[in-house]
Amino acid sequence: MLATYEIVCSKGYAPDTSAAVRSFLTVAANNGQGGLAAAGYIPLPERFKERLVSAIDAIG
Repeated sequence: MLATYEIVCSKGYAPDTSAAVRSFLTVAANNGQGGLAAAGYIPLPERFKERLVSAIDAIG
């Protein structure tokens, strides 16, 4: 079993850093899910992904 966690602060970053953190996490939560099932991993459940994307959008 492989589990990956990304722990970030919701605020306190410089504007360019906030944008980079949001961008990285957005790609991981969306495009990064493609092909996981074929590789034997479980993609994010849609309900959890919706909550995750809302949290990512709130990073400032």
